[in-house]
Amino acid sequence: MLSPGRVRDLADQAMRNDYVTHTGFLSLSEQSMAVPETEKAGVRACFYGGHEEADRKVLYFLPSYMDEEPLTRQEDSGEGFIACLRIRVRGARFTKEIGHRDCLGALMHLGIGRDQIGDILLTREGDCAFVYVLAPVAEHIIRDLVTVGRTHVDIDRVPPDACTVRPVMTPVSGSIASVRIDSLVAMVFHISRSAAQDLVASDEVFADGRTITSASYVPAQGCRISVRGHGKFIFEGEEKKTRKGRIFVRASGLS
Repeated sequence: MLSPGRVRDLADQAMRNDYVTHTGFLSLSEQSMAVPETEKAGVRACFYGGHEEADRKVLYFLPSYMDEEPLTRQEDSGEGFIACLRIRVRGARFTKEIGHRDCLGALMHLGIGRDQIGDILLTREGDCAFVYVLAPVAEHIIRDLVTVGRTHVDIDRVPPDACTVRPVMTPVSGSIASVRIDSLVAMVFHISRSAAQDLVASDEVFADGRTITSASYVPAQGCRISVRGHGKFIFEGEEKKTRKGRIFVRASGLS
């Protein structure tokens, strides 16, 4: 688990030695914790997770000579600190598909820590997975990972921008009493408003990577909202108001 002290140490190293430092892959709650610590340190920083919709991301602390754009280009090309591995089922026509838990379990069985593993993206057919990992462990995985679950696999390294899997956007709309985070979460995931409030109170709701602590928080149009254990969506804004004062809103669920 990333600590505030570790964030400050990495920020200090980047400023003192003028080179890139970075964390491992961070969960949403760790990203939320790291943002204010980074701001306090006064160092330029950015997140990158291999693809635009990434949940798990690495936090980079930038030296004086580098901006976010060249670092992102370097990472997208596969020449940076993150590697993208393509795991393909061998003889896919005759074997079962692989799942997220299968891939994660197989990697951790090799002794690879969770902070070294980013998002795992699966094709719809389940015959191929793209896995983002820290570059130093990539060759270990390619060499030693033979099976995922009970399925034999072949692995190669590809640039992160070669990943062909993208989240599916599902339109969601409905009417709510007010544009509060609890109302939106309840509408999108078909749960009660009190259940949505419990999720907020348990620090399970994130807006643009920040932990939301108030159920009355009003997200801006375009805000990306994640709810641990339920999924994520983009709030696309208001459509109209009814005569009774309810508000029609639109969102896109990501899966």
